[in-house]
Amino acid sequence: MPRKSDTARESLLDKAVRLERFQGERHLFEGLVLNHVVLPPAGREDYLTGNFEDVCISTGHYLGAESFRYAVTKDEQALRRARESASALRKLQTITGTTGFFARGFKTAAEPTWDEACYFFPREWHQAGDYRWLGDPSSDSMNGRTFGWACYFDLVADERAKREAAEDVSAVVSQWIENDFRIVDIDGRMTLWGNFSPAILEEDLNALQALNHLKCAHHITGDERFEREYRRLIRDFGYADRAVVAKVLPHGSTPPWDDNLGMTALFHLAQYEDDRALRGLYQESVARYWSALRDDPNPFFQFAHKVLQPDAEIHPGTMGWFREYEVRRQKRVIKPRYREDAPGVEGETEGSPHAFLRAYWMGRYYGFIGEEE
Repeated sequence: MPRKSDTARESLLDKAVRLERFQGERHLFEGLVLNHVVLPPAGREDYLTGNFEDVCISTGHYLGAESFRYAVTKDEQALRRARESASALRKLQTITGTTGFFARGFKTAAEPTWDEACYFFPREWHQAGDYRWLGDPSSDSMNGRTFGWACYFDLVADERAKREAAEDVSAVVSQWIENDFRIVDIDGRMTLWGNFSPAILEEDLNALQALNHLKCAHHITGDERFEREYRRLIRDFGYADRAVVAKVLPHGSTPPWDDNLGMTALFHLAQYEDDRALRGLYQESVARYWSALRDDPNPFFQFAHKVLQPDAEIHPGTMGWFREYEVRRQKRVIKPRYREDAPGVEGETEGSPHAFLRAYWMGRYYGFIGEEE
């Protein structure tokens, strides 16, 4: 880890370069972002030990980061890493042996490893040749896929890459529609957090996300079926009205990662929608989120809001967030789930800096951060 005296002198660009290097060394595997790893000696030397629950969303958000970075710098490494993460999103689908169902994450392993039993989905690991992949993807997983593909399609992809993006998005979203807007696992059952169905929908946040998935799918593929389904959810089931109240108030009533899901969904949905009435509803949703988040210096929230509301002021603490950010490490005893009597493994876990990179390069792309800062 860098010394405090060193980091005090570095610019935000220098920090982004340092964290990008760190990301590549410790938190990337075949383009997949390993957002939470167990360091050696408890973990593997290739950093493939850890929590794979949020790998899909992290990879999508990192693909967005590299897409913004390439659009700003035209750096060959940014292009290469964007392509690798796009390939990882495709592999998350193909590794399952299906058309349309996708994994949370994957790794190389010829048999189960000890850490699989220690995190949230120990029964959802599957073997695929020399790989193992984790099932039961969630609304979070799909959120990352949609954000990453939309950024990549708009900012990076050539014609071949656009076709590959369209093929993947079409397969996933088509299967989702055919299962009544439910993410269905390979066992034919809806995943734990995969419900977007109008028949049983409980969360307004998932109505917002459903509209974003369909709008982005239409944008990427040009397939009018996705626009028809988008309009049907609005017309017959009131999804746009539900999207307005996706943010649960008062603030703090729901976990903070739900705000990330909501603002990520609104970012593309509100920009891609041309209908004045619908765009007005989505701006109402933005305003509702902002009533709770305006004092949060999180730069992704601040920048996404300013893109959607150009006259908005950016919180003065946002630059401080960037300067104070460092990768988090934690020493802990990692125990198997469902076996409280097990001794566990003592190890040090480490987080990925992809959130910093997404926010920094987004800020650079929109001109909210200067190269010299």
